[in-house]
Amino acid sequence: MTMDRRELVKAGALTAAGVLATGALVARARLDRETGDPQGEGTVRQLTVLNNIEPRFDEDVLL
Repeated sequence: MTMDRRELVKAGALTAAGVLATGALVARARLDRETGDPQGEGTVRQLTVLNNIEPRFDEDVLL
């Protein structure tokens, strides 16, 4: 029982669609839970704030 090319492409496409759908559901659930904002309106603002944080280096730690 071997797979021909069409069956292999179909199986790959269905697998990829399942992986993408699952990833989208997980990402959406994580964004909703982390922001506490069911509409996802706070996410861009929070990411911008995180990107604007400059790292501070303590000279004592580096020595």
